Amino acid sequence: MMLFTVDVQDSPKKRVQEAAITYADSHRRGIESHENATKLSAYGRRAVSELLERYGQFKCASLNVGAFQEFKVTTDFFLLQPDVIFSVD
Repeated sequence: MMLFTVDVQDSPKKRVQEAAITYADSHRRGIESHENATKLSAYGRRAVSELLERYGQFKCASLNVGAFQEFKVTTDFFLLQPDVIFSVD
């Protein structure tokens, strides 16, 4: 699983639309409710970790912070080794 945060907080909506950032309004609301993109990323990382630990062992790695156009992007990669294997008959 990959978790992305795109920092659109200080950018005008027109610029965000031009860059075709998916779910920009959701990113903006999340950033505003957590003060900044860094705190939103930490909250998301913690929430996904709490979810995955219910199902088995997992690893999380923060990938390099980069940019898409001029927007700062943070990415976290999660890998789960489930405790239970489900089969479909």
